[in-house]
Amino acid sequence: MPDTDADPSADPSADPSAGRTLPPRLPLVPAQRGMLQGHLADPGSPAWSVALLTELAGPVDADALADAVRRVSVEMPTLRLRVDVSTEPARQYVGGLTDDVVTVSRLDVVSRLDVPDATAAPDAPDATDFQDIDDIDDERTAARELAERLCTEPWDVDAGGPLVRHVLIVGRTGVWWLQRALHAMVDGYGAWLVRNRVVEQYNHLVSGAELPERSYPSLEQLVEQERPDRDQQAFWRDYLEGTPDRVSPADRAHHVVAAPHRHDVVLPSAAREALGATLGNRVWTYPLIAAGAAYSARVSEERTAVIGLPVVARDTVVDRAVTVNMMNVVPLRVGLEDDDDLAALTRRVVESARATRPYHQTPTEKIFEALPSAWRAGRLHGPTINVMPYDDDPVVPGVTVTTQALQRGPVYDLLLTIHPLADGSLAIECEAHREVYTAEQTRWHAERFATFVARLASHATLATPLREIDHLLPEEAEAAALLARPRTSSAPDAPAPRWGDVLSPDQLTVPGLDASEPRGYAIRDALGRATGFTQVGELVAHTASGTVATGQLAALLPDGRVVAHGPVEGRRQVYGRHVEADGVAHDVAHDVALLDGVESCTATWEGRRLALTVTLTPGASEADVARAAKQTAPSGTRPVVHLSALV
Repeated sequence: MPDTDADPSADPSADPSAGRTLPPRLPLVPAQRGMLQGHLADPGSPAWSVALLTELAGPVDADALADAVRRVSVEMPTLRLRVDVSTEPARQYVGGLTDDVVTVSRLDVVSRLDVPDATAAPDAPDATDFQDIDDIDDERTAARELAERLCTEPWDVDAGGPLVRHVLIVGRTGVWWLQRALHAMVDGYGAWLVRNRVVEQYNHLVSGAELPERSYPSLEQLVEQERPDRDQQAFWRDYLEGTPDRVSPADRAHHVVAAPHRHDVVLPSAAREALGATLGNRVWTYPLIAAGAAYSARVSEERTAVIGLPVVARDTVVDRAVTVNMMNVVPLRVGLEDDDDLAALTRRVVESARATRPYHQTPTEKIFEALPSAWRAGRLHGPTINVMPYDDDPVVPGVTVTTQALQRGPVYDLLLTIHPLADGSLAIECEAHREVYTAEQTRWHAERFATFVARLASHATLATPLREIDHLLPEEAEAAALLARPRTSSAPDAPAPRWGDVLSPDQLTVPGLDASEPRGYAIRDALGRATGFTQVGELVAHTASGTVATGQLAALLPDGRVVAHGPVEGRRQVYGRHVEADGVAHDVAHDVALLDGVESCTATWEGRRLALTVTLTPGASEADVARAAKQTAPSGTRPVVHLSALV
C-alpha cells in the first residue's frame, strides 16, 4: 500500500475517472536510456543492476534504520521511479511509497541453504535447514551469501514495480543493509547519496543528532533543465581521430553477461601517499588514472591508450542532488612518449580529461554514430579505470560502518575500480567479462596492475622513465627466465608446430639453425617487451651469435611451456582484434564438425580462401550442409566446401 506521507497522486494505479490524476510520464535522461535498453534486452540478467552491502557492526536499532530508509525514500522522489514501457520511447514517473520498500530478514531464522524466499521467515522452520552462526565472521559470510542471492532477483519493470529495494539482514553482531536498484534508476553516486542520507536520518532518530537540511529535486526539475547546445559528435570524432583500433588486451568484444570474474587486491597506504606526491599536491586520483592508461597501452601493445573513464556527469546543483543514473563512461585518450615519467603522463591525463569535460553527458550511441570503426569493433575503449575518491564510509557512534559493492553495473571488458579504505590503503577490485577473460587471467590482470602501480609509486618523485618500470608479475619473470635458459634442440628435424600445440622449451626448434648450438627463447610483443602469461607474441631465439626470429607466434604458460599460434605472417588486425589464420581454420573446423549431418571437418587455407573438407553422415543433405558450413565461416574467409560421404 502507498504511504500517505508520499505523494498520493503519484500512485500508478490511480484512476482518472475517479477524479485522481496519473503522475506525469517524463522522458529519461540520456544516461538512463542506454542502461534501460540493456536491461530490456536481457531482463533476467542482474548485470544491469547496482547493489551496495553496508555492514553496521555493533548495537544497531534495526527498526530505526528501516524507518530512516523510508524517510529518505519520501525525501528523494527519484527513489520511487517507475518505468512505463508501453510507450516508445519508454518514459518514467514517480510512484508511491510501498510497504516493501524495505524488508527485514533475521539470520537466526533464515536458512543459508535452499530457501526460495530468503526475505520471508517460515512459520515452522525445519531446524535441519539451518546452520549455527556463532560469531561475526560466520554472520558476515551468511549475510553476504543471502545478499548475493537477493541480487539475482529480477525487476518487474513491465508491471510498474519498484526499481529500488532495501533489505536489512539482522544478526546478533550487527545489521547488513543491502540497497539494490536497476542501474537506470540509481548509479554509484546516487547509491552513495542515499547511504549517507540514511545514516544522517538514523543518527537523528536514535540519538537526536541534528538533521542537516537538504533539498532533493523533483523528477520534473531534472528533466526540464536546459542543457548547453554543443556539437558533441564533432568533438568526439576529432578527439578520437587517429587512435589505434586495438584498445584492449582482449581480442574480441562480447555482449554484456552477468557474474563477471572478480579478483581484489589491496595497496598499502604508503603507495597512496606516494601517488599523491607525484605532482606535489597530494592528489592520488589522476596518477592512478595515468597508471591505468600506461598499463592498458602495454597490454594492448600500443603507444596510445584509450581507456574508459566513468564520470559523474552532474553539471548542475539539481544533477548533484538526484539519485538517477547520470554517470557515463567516456573514452579517455592518452598518448605515451618514450621519455615519460609518471608526472609527465599524469599532466597529460589531466589535460585530456579537461578537454572531455563539457561532453561527459554525450550518450554512448551518439559517439558510436560518429565513429563507424568503433561501431564495427563493438567498443569505444579498452579497460575501464574507475577511481572513486568519495567512497569514505559515514559515521554512526558506537558502530563500525563499512560498505562494499556487490554489483557495479555492466562489465564490458576489464573494470578496475580503485577506492580508499579506512586505514588509508587502496582497494583494487578487478572485474572481467567472463566470456572474454578466464578467472586466472582476471587474477593476473588484477595483480599485474597492483604490482605496476606499486612500482610506479616507489618512483613517483624520481623522474624514472615509465619504460624502465616493468609490469609483469614475479612468476611471469621466472617463467620467462626458464624459457631463456640456453639449451640445444632435442628435435632438430621436427616440423613447424601446428596452431594450438603445447610444447616444452626443449621441443622448440628454429628452421635453419644448427640444432647443436645452445639457444634460449623469449616471446616478444609488438612493442618488443616480454609477454605475460597467455599473451601472444613472436618467439625469438637468443644464441651466442645473435638473436634469430623464428617466424612463429607463441604464448607462455605458467608451467613454462608455450602454446603455438601459427606463423607471424598469419596474424593481422581486423577492427581492433588480432586474427590468426591458423586459429580461424581451427575454430571453423571445430564449429562445422558440430553441425547436423557432419561427421568430421578439416580446414586449410588455399591462398586467401578457406577450404573446408567435410565428411557427411549417412543420409545428410549435401546442399544443407554446404550452406550451413559456408555460413559458419566468418566473413572475409571466402570459404569453399569439399564434401565426401562417410565410408
